Amino acid sequence: MLRAMAPARETLLLLRHRPKMPVTRSGRRGRSVVPTFRRLAVLTWHTRRRELVCLVLVLLVSYVSLRLRRGVPLIIGNADDRQYIRGANYLVQGDWLGPFDRMTLARGPAYPLFIAMNHALGISLKTGEQLTALAAALVTAACVAVTTRRLWATTATYCFLALNPDTFGSPSAKVMRDGWYSSLTLLLVSSVFLLGYVALASTRLRTALLAGVPLAVLTGIVGAAFWLCREEGLWITPAVLFVVVGLAALVLLVRRRQLAQTEGASVWPGVRRRALQLGVVGLVTAIAFIAPIEMVKARNYRAYGTKLTNDTLAGAFGRAYNDWARVSAGPRPAHLPLTRAMRTAVYAVSPAADELRPFLEDRIRNAWYRLSCPSDPTDPPCDILGYFTLWAVRDAAEAAGHFGSEADLQSFFGELDDEINAACKSGELSCRRKLPGPLETLVDADRQVAVRAFSRLTGTLVWSTASSSPATDQPTQPQAFYDAAAAVTQDAPPSQAAAEQQMRVFRSHLWRYRILDTAYQFALPLLAALALVGTALGLRRGPTRRMAVSILCLGLALGVLARLSMLSILDATSYPTTNPRYLLPGRTLYIAFAVVGTVQLAEFILSRRRRTVPDASVEEVTERTAVIDAQPDGAQPAGAAGISAARPYLVTSRRLAFWTSRP
Repeated sequence: MLRAMAPARETLLLLRHRPKMPVTRSGRRGRSVVPTFRRLAVLTWHTRRRELVCLVLVLLVSYVSLRLRRGVPLIIGNADDRQYIRGANYLVQGDWLGPFDRMTLARGPAYPLFIAMNHALGISLKTGEQLTALAAALVTAACVAVTTRRLWATTATYCFLALNPDTFGSPSAKVMRDGWYSSLTLLLVSSVFLLGYVALASTRLRTALLAGVPLAVLTGIVGAAFWLCREEGLWITPAVLFVVVGLAALVLLVRRRQLAQTEGASVWPGVRRRALQLGVVGLVTAIAFIAPIEMVKARNYRAYGTKLTNDTLAGAFGRAYNDWARVSAGPRPAHLPLTRAMRTAVYAVSPAADELRPFLEDRIRNAWYRLSCPSDPTDPPCDILGYFTLWAVRDAAEAAGHFGSEADLQSFFGELDDEINAACKSGELSCRRKLPGPLETLVDADRQVAVRAFSRLTGTLVWSTASSSPATDQPTQPQAFYDAAAAVTQDAPPSQAAAEQQMRVFRSHLWRYRILDTAYQFALPLLAALALVGTALGLRRGPTRRMAVSILCLGLALGVLARLSMLSILDATSYPTTNPRYLLPGRTLYIAFAVVGTVQLAEFILSRRRRTVPDASVEEVTERTAVIDAQPDGAQPAGAAGISAARPYLVTSRRLAFWTSRP
């Protein structure tokens, strides 16, 4: 390989000689090797030109991606949009998340913080989201670069991910966290893989730390943003753990292969060194992950008296809601986590729950009945559906006067939780065994309903364009909402008339987005099928780096399956998950899997037809080095002059080897 030429000690010996006659491979007189190094010079020029072309292409695609994103008008939709804008306004004013009410800590603070950060940097909100998507594409392309060492593969991966039509679709056009969250998902998985590969593949501790510590800081910060953005962060754990464990197992396997024929050698010294490297960067990652979360907790404690990042699924409210849901009181249909019979049973044994009865059971005042039963909220068989139940309980607590402060909220629902647990222990209530929060939903899932939901969601993920279809209508909103949005982001329209004008301009060039959407719609299923083949070939027949690419592909695929499984369980127990924005994180991982796996397959095919001119050149230089070393002191064998001409190309051989050597 060309890389072997760069640090060679024999190169210095070659440059001292001035031969008069050329030599052949056998050391006899023959043709000069200068033409070989002329070919090497041509290779150097072509490599530089390819790098320049790829760099220009990457910059051009990045510009096009940002321009397409800026062409999509911002849409201010439902109450969720307004809540994020409200939190960002308070952050910009220096008042943290604002005065305490039932919505202040209902969701993670990452997205309002992201809006405020973009405002401070002078970047529009959707441009910031697109930059996050480009960062995820760049890190994924870096994973391909260090494993395949193919410039074309790296460029193709970045360009395909940078033009992901989901970032221009209707769900991503709203002031919602889901579009940004999907980019964070891919960025997290790719960062973990790149960090693990650098830490485990480096042969020196210094090299691993110089490259690994910045990556570890990035990975930790991305992980903290991911954790603080939504409340269901545990679903990505299988993909992250698989990537780390898979890379560690690959290093152990390679080490055993290297020492298989070395008598008396042990596999453990190299493994211990790499374990130390992984431990150091893992510690830095943990610090970078925990520090932002603890800062948010400390700030919430100063402002609201609680060290929670959100009080919906954590704290006393989350415990009380889960314990209420494990009460057995008659049949439990799908999408009804708290049936009327379950609520009535708890009212009888819990004075705290009985305080919620006037609002929860009032079909006129309780707006969640109107959302659950749009045809007739007063119809007795109709009940509060799914996720609406959680918000209905919080609204009932606010109506009962228990949302004056976070301490009051925690005290009230802590009392409610204690009363339910006491009734379960005494036998007044029939309750199933208590499980950790995420498993409570899993127990209630109907297997057949979950399987049907999984099949439907998989079809939506692969074939549907609901997440990538651009929005064509601008909903009517009060002027106050536009004023609040314009205060924190530059791309918000100042009025309803301006919003409608933006939408009319957008519809005039809608064909660009539809062409891109259609192209991805037809290409993705084919690329996914090719990716499966490429992943399998990398595991069965590939060398070390190719196996590492397959580990990345499997990690991405596992993330897709984990997302689909979580949504299927929620669909079978809590609420319909047909909204395309819920699929955005899984869809982003699916697109990354399709392109990385296809690149793996293409690299495998091309590697079997690759020319070996650089390898022949290296062999020539190696043989001539041996001839010179065999000469007496002061002798100048023929042919050394031709090798002396290779000096400028030997200096650049490391750069050449990165893109031309076989993995």
